[in-house]
Amino acid sequence: MKKKKRLGIIAGVIVLLAVIGGLATPPSDSVRADSIAISIADQQEEYDVGTTIPVTLTVEPENASTEELEYETSSPSVHFSEDGIFTGTQEGDFEVFVQCGSVKSNTLNISVADITSREKAQQFAEQQAALEAEAQQLEEERAALETEAQQLEEERAALEAEAQQLAEERAALEEAQTAQAAAAQEDQGTAPQSSSDSSGSVASSSSASSADTSSGAGSSDMVWIPRTGSKYHSNSSCSNMKNPRQVTVDYAISLGYEPCKKCY
Repeated sequence: MKKKKRLGIIAGVIVLLAVIGGLATPPSDSVRADSIAISIADQQEEYDVGTTIPVTLTVEPENASTEELEYETSSPSVHFSEDGIFTGTQEGDFEVFVQCGSVKSNTLNISVADITSREKAQQFAEQQAALEAEAQQLEEERAALETEAQQLEEERAALEAEAQQLAEERAALEEAQTAQAAAAQEDQGTAPQSSSDSSGSVASSSSASSADTSSGAGSSDMVWIPRTGSKYHSNSSCSNMKNPRQVTVDYAISLGYEPCKKCY
């Protein structure tokens, strides 16, 4: 009986040691990670706010447990989600990494910006610049039109002044022609009277002329003055005068005429 009891005690100790040994050996799914790496396919220089970035997580060995992995970010605005890294609503540069105990992954630098708002602001600025350029062009065209209108106004004023000058010259010419016509009519009115005088009148002038050759004609004698020239004549045909006028010698002298040396 004692021998059987000893065998039972030994068997119990072996079972206990087996249980303790089983507890001391960790299961295969509790293998600790030796290295951790995170990566982003086609990483961009910056990401828009409110977007999710797909991330690839690599743990070595492959059967290492991932239950104790800690996902760390430099700001709570950027955080990990089931689909990757959510950029949140805050702009800036952020760091993200994964850690399991003392094992730390590489660090990813992520730049977050409000790209949509920035593009809208840039688009608005471009539209504003285009409108300002168009307004400036319209202003330049308006100034050019004003300059052209002013030039046309100056040309119109110059034409009016020229037309007024021509009108004044035409009026002066018409006045001169009227005066000339009146003088011609006056000459024509006096010519017949002088020609109607008999030869006695001419003889009388000739006698007076011959009688007074040195002293000149008497103050009451009639003489002939040309339309052009500076001499008065006793004969209307002297010096081939055309349409001469018959006036008194005193009147001729008062006009500045001198006796003709041919007929006096």
